[in-house]
Amino acid sequence: MTWKTLELGREVVLPAVGLGVTALAAPGKLPVHLVGVVDPPDMIAVKGMARLHVPDWLPPTISALRVLLAVGAMSLFWIASAWPNGALAITFCAIIVVLLPL
Repeated sequence: MTWKTLELGREVVLPAVGLGVTALAAPGKLPVHLVGVVDPPDMIAVKGMARLHVPDWLPPTISALRVLLAVGAMSLFWIASAWPNGALAITFCAIIVVLLPL
């Protein structure tokens, strides 16, 4: 495969295949080799920062309270039973409470 430099609007004959090729500009499209490298001229710059918008605070609050209560209860059980692997139980407890809502 060999690359040839093409001028816009001028036909170039490719001798290996016997075809003529004319390079045309596509309005509004970047050349393939420049996609992702340069910004298009009509790109609008966005200033400021994105903000999280939560329309209803009740579900995340309930989820946080469930995790707090479950982890607290498991911590008390860990202390009361002197369980040597209680940290792993607390981790699994938090994961289960988050993944399996009531």
